[in-house]
Amino acid sequence: MAPICTLYSKSTDAKNFQGCGYKLDSSREHELESQCNELLLETEFFTNKCSEFRNAKALAKARSDVITKELEKKNNKILHLQKKLNWYINDKNQNDLIKKQLKEEIK
Repeated sequence: MAPICTLYSKSTDAKNFQGCGYKLDSSREHELESQCNELLLETEFFTNKCSEFRNAKALAKARSDVITKELEKKNNKILHLQKKLNWYINDKNQNDLIKKQLKEEIK
């Protein structure tokens, strides 16, 4: 086992240190409690940040899905309008051709 030192003691083996009923001196104990509390606060902070990130990621995914659906609808509408336009162009071209043929017949 690794040696353990308190502020006012010599190095000792961890097994002997615990087995003999030694306690940390109060200043070291308070220091460790303070460090533990700081680590708990940091852990809570990062847990909250992770949670915020997961929430933001889920929100972004939901927004992305909504935008994708809207784009699909608009794309379908554009395709429908293009088909309609092509029909109108074809009809116009046919009418122009018929006009031309009629003019030639009249001459």
